Amino acid sequence: MNDYVLCSDIDVELVKPRVTKRQTFRCNLPAETPEEYFRAAVFTPFADSFCVQLQDRLLEHRKVLSNFMCLLPDNLSVSSGKPTADQVTAVQRLAETYAADIQCSSDVAAAELHLWYRQVAALEKPSKNAVDAFILCNGDLLQAKKSCCK
Repeated sequence: MNDYVLCSDIDVELVKPRVTKRQTFRCNLPAETPEEYFRAAVFTPFADSFCVQLQDRLLEHRKVLSNFMCLLPDNLSVSSGKPTADQVTAVQRLAETYAADIQCSSDVAAAELHLWYRQVAALEKPSKNAVDAFILCNGDLLQAKKSCCK
């Protein structure tokens, strides 16, 4: 439906603001029609702000998801049976992010990561994806005592 029809239904005249040579308190864009003016003054800044906010949110989720990669040991970590310092830092960040859900400190999470890497190093064939790792996970071995986590 045309914007002009919608405005005429509620008795509103759609006009562009007047343009002056020296304007300080509002947008002073040159435009031939009200549609051009509102597109440049309202819609384009809104769409730009929306895209920036969406990108920021997606990048933040990407950082959190990249921390989960510490739970899938690479070949170097499997052979040594120990996580790298970066992997320990990643699991500590995860423990801080999800502290309310797991009710566990970052130090306990790091200790459990060491246990997990030892368990994976003892396997003949380490897991390549999250589903295989979940199947291999021994909950009785890796779950810290409740008194340690609270």
